[in-house]
Amino acid sequence: MAGITTTESQKSKSSTKKRLQKVRLNRESLETETPFLPPASCLNHVASFIVSAKTESPCIHFNPVGARIIKEAFLLNKIRQRILDALPIRLRFALRYIRQRILDAPPIRLRFALRYMKIHRRFSLLLFPTLFTEKLMLRVAIDRRDILRQMADKLEMRCYVENKVGKRYLPRLYCVTKDPRSIPFDTLPSKFVVKANHGSHFVRVVTDKKTIDVQSLVSECQGWLNIDYGQCYGEWGYLGLKRCLMVEEFVESSYKDKQGIPADFRFLVFDGQCALISVDIGWPPSARRNLYYPPWEPVPVTCIELAPGYSPIEGRLEPPADLRAMIALAEDVARGIDFVRVDLYSTSCGPLVGELTMTPAAGMRRFPERKFDRLLGKKWKLPKEFSERPRAAFHST
Repeated sequence: MAGITTTESQKSKSSTKKRLQKVRLNRESLETETPFLPPASCLNHVASFIVSAKTESPCIHFNPVGARIIKEAFLLNKIRQRILDALPIRLRFALRYIRQRILDAPPIRLRFALRYMKIHRRFSLLLFPTLFTEKLMLRVAIDRRDILRQMADKLEMRCYVENKVGKRYLPRLYCVTKDPRSIPFDTLPSKFVVKANHGSHFVRVVTDKKTIDVQSLVSECQGWLNIDYGQCYGEWGYLGLKRCLMVEEFVESSYKDKQGIPADFRFLVFDGQCALISVDIGWPPSARRNLYYPPWEPVPVTCIELAPGYSPIEGRLEPPADLRAMIALAEDVARGIDFVRVDLYSTSCGPLVGELTMTPAAGMRRFPERKFDRLLGKKWKLPKEFSERPRAAFHST
């Protein structure tokens, strides 16, 4: 009897161990199914890096929008994990399945039409778009051209610009790596910029490398690599991009903020014709922005809603000496594309391309003045596949 009891006990322990392993594997699979939420350990390093760098490393400059995205992801991850831990494993799978079926039920154009109506507070099914904001949201919803992914990937974007206008219009590239620990900090100059290729706002500007905490910066970069930026706002161009880090030269410019970070000159170009210039100086919460037409005529600040942390530039801002060259470069780079935003820097050696953006602000920036929204919308000629048969495209996925 003792032998039988021992055997049954061993079998019971073995089966219990197998069940625990199965539960552990299921839990791990659940955790890996949300790629845009970084592991809590990485985000803890990021949070500590943000606090320490603000107090101890004044020569590291943050884009607070990127920090906000990571903080929000950290909070969502923490709340999600607590809820999942309180539920049985089968119920977790059932809830995940039901949620996905609900999200996938409406046609994709309808999903983004609902988002458009919520953000812009006007009715539109994106069937016959005439406004700029409608056409931009339509692009986010159904445009699946390869050019969107090429522009979303900052490394591929450099190849595009180099083939289009030449390498001399790009900042110098020091390093490309998938492992932040392999960045050669010892051989880098005193000033440089670290950015991720696969998203927006993942950038750190270093103006004095002697003051940085290398380990904290490495942890910060690892946090970027753990985020699938395409999952954040539903931008297909960013979804599933191969992720890497880029280290570029620090661009010196006479147009800069108090920390010496160069101003962004953002050109809205429609099929090779510049229609609007946005000048951004500094980063939130003390960022400043003005809008101009190409002849450097100011645009009323009420035409486009300023993002949180932005305010109008006080006083008159003189146009850069190389404004004509900047407009010509933006139009050359954008020629052949129905719409793209070209970000340039003004330097003593001529303009440099910083970024090309196909879906600015993921189509979520509001235009309070409808006339201005319609004016830009008239300049945007949509490709035939998006303008001739809108009802057929309503059911595209």
